[in-house]
Amino acid sequence: MAESNSSDVMSSKVDLLHVGKNIPEPDPEFLCDQSLLESKKNYWKERIGNIKKVVAPMVDQSELAFREFMRSHGADLCFSPMIHAHLFTTDATYRKVSLSTCKSEQEKPFIIQFCGNDPHTLLMASRYVEGFCNGVDLNLGCPQLIAKKGNYGAYLQEKRELIYEMVNNVYLHCKLPISVKIRVQNTVEDTIAYATMLESAGASMITIHGRTRDMRGPNTGIADWKHIAAVKKVLNIPLIANGNIQVPGDLERCLEITGADAVMSAEGILFNPLLFENSFEPCYVVAKDYLEYAKKYDGNISAVRAHIFRICHHT
Repeated sequence: MAESNSSDVMSSKVDLLHVGKNIPEPDPEFLCDQSLLESKKNYWKERIGNIKKVVAPMVDQSELAFREFMRSHGADLCFSPMIHAHLFTTDATYRKVSLSTCKSEQEKPFIIQFCGNDPHTLLMASRYVEGFCNGVDLNLGCPQLIAKKGNYGAYLQEKRELIYEMVNNVYLHCKLPISVKIRVQNTVEDTIAYATMLESAGASMITIHGRTRDMRGPNTGIADWKHIAAVKKVLNIPLIANGNIQVPGDLERCLEITGADAVMSAEGILFNPLLFENSFEPCYVVAKDYLEYAKKYDGNISAVRAHIFRICHHT
């Protein structure tokens, strides 16, 4: 139960790790040998058997404290918040503010997600976090208008040649495996073509959100799991399904219908962080439990406030 976990969390803060100013600028000319390429390509395939429940990359909401909190409640894999690759490579202060981790997190496992639109910049950002995580992820799924303005996320999906170059550049020149998060396209055939292109570029795992780019805000609607099921039949790399994971039982239904290797949740776990345990507890119990992690892992006050608001929203 949530309340019993609070006493297990030591009140003393842990030592946080950041990609600090002391980290040298990565060498963009590094080239993976064939053995490393094969190892990266198979990395998630060899580990996906132990992964079913995944914490989504969420802007300012999948921070270290929440990741550790969710791991205590059933999460098998966690993503970082979405990080802007350009700012990460050019601004040391942004690197420190945007990413906090700890010594044990790489063993959990943990993926750092970047957004961007330049192959070299994405590579440099990915190389900066070697040694801090188990893999990097390219955000090609963000549908918000800020992504349209910045030319990243789902607004790159028509630029397939650029996307191929971005993924392939990291695959060839970074020691970490690269995964990709996308949205379904307007037809099943195009979704399949998109996903298989990403696999051929070097992606070791793909997450598919079952909504199109236009399904946001008042037009959000229901995610289409049939697209995801169709892609799963043709991919040779692990597939994570995303969308419609809101209440206990949704995760199991999604796995059954899509055949996906794992399921990712965002909104669902923000409102009920016990979702992966198919459980509910009074919101104040869950909030107190989370706050213990926020203390231990030095949670940012804006992130903490947002989590408490979501957890207590229904009351």
